[in-house]
This record gives sequence, structure tokens and C-alpha cells, in this order.
Amino acid sequence: MRGRRGLIALIAMLATVSGCGFNNDYVVKTDLSSKLGAKTGAIKVEKTIPAPDDITVHEEVITIPGLTEEFEIVFTADNHISLCDDRDSAVLEKAAKRYEYFKSFDDSYADESFETVIKYVESENPNLFVLGGDVVDSAMYAGIEFVSGELSKLEVPYLYGIGNHDFEYGDEYYSATAFSEYLPRLSQISDISNGVRSIEFDEVVVLIADDYCNKVTPAALAELQRVCSLGKTVIVSVHVPIEPGLGDSLWEMSKAIWGQGADARSRVLLGSNSCTPDETTQAFIDEILKADSPVKAVLAGHVHFYHKDMLNDKVVQFVAGPGFNKEVTKLILKPENIQK
Repeated sequence: MRGRRGLIALIAMLATVSGCGFNNDYVVKTDLSSKLGAKTGAIKVEKTIPAPDDITVHEEVITIPGLTEEFEIVFTADNHISLCDDRDSAVLEKAAKRYEYFKSFDDSYADESFETVIKYVESENPNLFVLGGDVVDSAMYAGIEFVSGELSKLEVPYLYGIGNHDFEYGDEYYSATAFSEYLPRLSQISDISNGVRSIEFDEVVVLIADDYCNKVTPAALAELQRVCSLGKTVIVSVHVPIEPGLGDSLWEMSKAIWGQGADARSRVLLGSNSCTPDETTQAFIDEILKADSPVKAVLAGHVHFYHKDMLNDKVVQFVAGPGFNKEVTKLILKPENIQK
């Protein structure tokens, strides 16, 4: 997201909607059931690293018939790490302002909050760690190297998605220079070749698609179609949330906080009443929402507040709270026969 306009209104609104404030030490738990399932799962190895006590974990559970092993994902987005050094001297002043801008409600800087997130991932030892975009606030060497160093501490696999801020640089935002000079810097922490990455486990496939221009690539659509044909449970991650088909609270909240475009459209969602998807992106969304789709959940970010909604009667979307505020989403895919 560009800026943090309306943050005070956001805090007040979230306190009203959720019934609680952001106290940085709670766990929110929800249990959702899915009617469709596949033979999915992977074994989780337990570790004994203590979890940090100043992180907000939004814990969500989806029960999936046919699942044989519990599968856990930790998801973060919108960390907005703005570290800069003399190698990027042209943007030092802007970076310094942005560094002060993205702080948690306990006044931790974004890089400190990211260290807390990494410690939590180490303690939790999930099957997969997913980073859903805007992890760095700009494509500056110091920030990218910091994230790379933190990720190297992990023993779990990760997928890194690229948001609208990860490769901006000064005034270069979605420009030809941003794509040609600054996007390639992210190759240190992610494959940037075709706008999509996926990882396949015994029974689960997780796919992350870059939608930083409010659209996905043809390669992302092709990969989604491929993984949906494998007979496994599929989890999809994007940066920009999809406009829900059931309920309009996400749509209304996004407009209240970030403003609205022409014809009262949301500026920060993808959908018919928001940023209109192009043909490829609409086909990508349609693949997720097909009646026989193996996709069980979508993980998104971008809007800087936590939200969960149903895209249709089968697919749930979890929108991450801001990583710079030490918020993560913990998604547990649970077999029917395991009680928790």
C-alpha cells in the first residue's frame, strides 16, 4: 500500500469489528469446515524454540475430509522493511522517513518486527512459511539482504510473493526502470522469472502468484491450472485480495480506510466492483472459484488490516494483518479425525 492514510480510523474500526483492540499478545482462533478434500498432508517436526510473547497470531483452522496429516502454514505480509545504506544513497532520505513511518503499536521498527516474526516461525516450525508481498518497502540492497539473512535462519521452506512495494525505488513505481533495474534485485530471495512459484507436498500444494499490477501473469494461470489437476488440496496466495462473493464487509472497510475510486469502487481489491481484472486474471480467479476447485483458501495482504471472508460457499480468504505490527496468520489444515 502507498502510505498509511486513515490508520487511526482503521484502529478504531477494527476494535469495533473484532470486539477487541490490538494488544499484541492474543491469539484469534476460528474453525472452518470444507466439504471437499483430497489426500493431503505432510509431517510436521516439533521443535522447542520458545515463541516470542509480543506477536499477534490469527489462528485459523480448516477441516478437510480426506486429509491424513495436519498441515500448517504461517503467513505474513506488509512488513514494509525500509533499511537503506550508502549503496542506495539517492533514496536515503525517503527511506529514513519510511523507516520511522512503519512501526508497530509497541513502537518496534519494521525490521525488529520481522525478526519477531522469524522467531515465531522458528518456534512454530510450520510445514511452510509464506510471505505475501510488501515485505520490503523498496528494492534497497540493505533491506533485501536483511530479509535474505533472516530467511536463511529457517529450517522450513518458504514462498516469497512480490507486492507493489517490493520493487519500487524512489519515484520509480511500476515504471520501466522499476521493472528492469529494481525488480531483479529481489532474485536474491525469490524467483522472479514468471510471476508464480509453487511448492508441492505429499498432499498439499501451495501456489503464490504476483499480482502487484492488479493482474497475474499467463504463467501464473497455467501453473494454477496444473496444480489444480494434481488431486491435492491447493492453497493460493496473492498480494491484492479478491473481492468476496459473499458479504461486502471487506469491500466496505477497504473503501472506508483507503478511499474509493470512480463509481464507488474499491481501490485495493480485485473484482467487478473494485480494480477490474484483465482476462488472464479473471480466468485465474474463476479457476479458484470453480465448483470442483481443489482450492480451499486464499491468503492475501495489501490492505493492512486483518479480515476473513468467503469468496464463495467453499473458498475462504484470509487477509493478513500488517507484518510491521507483528501480526501473522497461522493456517492449520486439519483432518476430520483430529480434534483440536
